[in-house]
Amino acid sequence: MRALWSDQRKYEIWLEIETLACEAMARLGQIPAEDAREIRAKAKFSIPEILEIEKRTNHDVIAFLENVATSVGPAARWMHQGLTSSDVLDTTLAVQMAEAVDLLLKGVDEVRVAVAEQARTVLDPNILTIGFARRFATYKRADLLLSDLDRLHRLISDPDRPIQIIYAGKAHPADEPGKGLIRKIANLRHDPRFAGRLVFIEDYDINVARHLVQGVDVWLNNPRRPLEASGTSGQKVVLNGGLNCSILDGWWAEAFDGRNGFAIGRGETHFNDEITDRRDGEALIETLTKEVIPLFYERDADGLPRAWIRMMMNSISSLAWRFSAHRMVMDYARASYVPAAGGISCDMASR
Repeated sequence: MRALWSDQRKYEIWLEIETLACEAMARLGQIPAEDAREIRAKAKFSIPEILEIEKRTNHDVIAFLENVATSVGPAARWMHQGLTSSDVLDTTLAVQMAEAVDLLLKGVDEVRVAVAEQARTVLDPNILTIGFARRFATYKRADLLLSDLDRLHRLISDPDRPIQIIYAGKAHPADEPGKGLIRKIANLRHDPRFAGRLVFIEDYDINVARHLVQGVDVWLNNPRRPLEASGTSGQKVVLNGGLNCSILDGWWAEAFDGRNGFAIGRGETHFNDEITDRRDGEALIETLTKEVIPLFYERDADGLPRAWIRMMMNSISSLAWRFSAHRMVMDYARASYVPAAGGISCDMASR
């Protein structure tokens, strides 16, 4: 980039402008064609000499033309015909800007290719993949799994049964603690202990969420009880064959039956949030260590995790129909809309 704005490049463009102008005039018959060819063949410049001439002329373009004329000879009399200094300067600026944009676009494209290649290789599709993506409100405790980094490192780097974790989400612009959680997790990407095993996807939106609920093996949800209102992201994971690993709060307190996913803790709370967080952090690691990870890596002779697949099927069969917009609308109609309209049943004949 620096070379584009150097004196060397500036004078190269000036020389090209002057040469092309002479060639254009030759095609129009305004100057001899042999002189235009002479200018193209012989024209050159010397930056130190131009700078010395400029001290005398106080004009950069005049100094340039005077220096080039010494190399061209008599044909130099046609140079700068029909041009002004502003023509040369403005055209040069436009050329330099175009070259700079091309260079930037090339650099952006190279970065894009490099990032895409890194994204394709940073995660291993054969490793147990845990996803956590949502609004980074502090009560959702995005960093609960990070309460014991040494223990987490042992889980991530286990040579036989490793895990990898994908984080994504945004905090409200005014939520400084929430933004602090994002920084804490995002910075762990640069910790050598977690390189290639813990990633944070930026610019979280509906499209990112859609790919995550379709691509992870386990959906992690660990809010502080009893603050979870529902848990719709976990409900979407069910429809994509993923398993939930959640605190018994919100929808999971109603949905979990021991065969359709994993529970963190036993639904206990303490009036001291620090104690609750510590207990839940330990329970989360225990659930991963004793239930989630062994079940995922238990394979049969065909290399298939049969018990895991059965739990996936139990999750879909027991939850997909119960926690859906269809059921929600029917519940509202049966329990609210029909009675409010004076009906006694959803059957129109019973009105």
